[in-house]
Order: sequence, then C-alpha cells, then structure tokens
Amino acid sequence: MAKEIIDAIREAETEAARTVENAGQEAQRILQEARREAQKLKKDMISKAQKEADEARMNAQKACQGMMEEACDREHKDGEQLRDGLEERRSRAVETVLGELM
Repeated sequence: MAKEIIDAIREAETEAARTVENAGQEAQRILQEARREAQKLKKDMISKAQKEADEARMNAQKACQGMMEEACDREHKDGEQLRDGLEERRSRAVETVLGELM
C-alpha cells in the first residue's frame, strides 16, 4: 500500500511537472502572438497616420492652389480696372486738350 501511495505521488509530481512545462510553453506562445499583434497594430497605425498626413498635405496643396488662382484672378481684374480707368482719363484729357485748342 505504501508503494501505491509513493507511485501515486510520483505520478502526481510527473503530471504537475508536465502541466508546468505546458503552461510555460503556452505562456511563450501567447507572448509571441501578442508581440506579433502589437507589431501589426503598430504598422497599421503608422500606415493610417501616413495616409492621413498625405491626405492633409494634398488638401492643403489644393487649398493653396485655389488661393493662388483666386489671387491671380483678382490681380488680373484689378489690372483691367486700372487700365480701363487710365484709358478713360486719357480720353477725357485728350478731349479737354482738343476742346481747349478749338
């Protein structure tokens, strides 16, 4: 009977050692999987941030281009108004001079 008890204890110790070893292996597997997932998440977050930054840059470039075009249009219109005003004053000056001469 003592032999049976000793054998049962040894069997329990062996089973406990296997359980500890399996738990260690499972812990390593879980840790490696968590590292892989963290690396993938990091890569995805960086990729998303780069896409958002590219989008923001493109939007800023479009807005800047629009402002430049608007400024050029205003400059062109202002130039035309100045030219029209100059031509009108020139015509009046010519008419005044001709009127004085006649």
